[in-house]
Amino acid sequence: MDVRKLALPFLLISMAAVLFVVSFGILPDPVCTFITLQLYNLPCVLIVFVLWILWIGTLLEFLNENPLGFYVASSVFFGVSFALSWTWARWFRALVAVSFLIAVFGIWRTSKKDSS
Repeated sequence: MDVRKLALPFLLISMAAVLFVVSFGILPDPVCTFITLQLYNLPCVLIVFVLWILWIGTLLEFLNENPLGFYVASSVFFGVSFALSWTWARWFRALVAVSFLIAVFGIWRTSKKDSS
């Protein structure tokens, strides 16, 4: 069984969870509340906008069956999310970190497989 086939749905579900938290602020912490309730603040709007654009790009790479592009886009998505998640709950930060590592491992395995 190919591990990458199991990683794709996990990464997509993790992205949906991160987007939900960032867009609607369901975690009781200042960062999520700050981002969602103060939409007049341009950096907050840009962070949410960038994450949505990255998610759409990742979804398009997934639908085009381009695994390397999918893993690159998802690693950028989770890298931005990880930088943003320093004040989030530990379990959610762990989800973002694990997803980032899976995406980076996917890049390494896909590029290694393509070069062989």
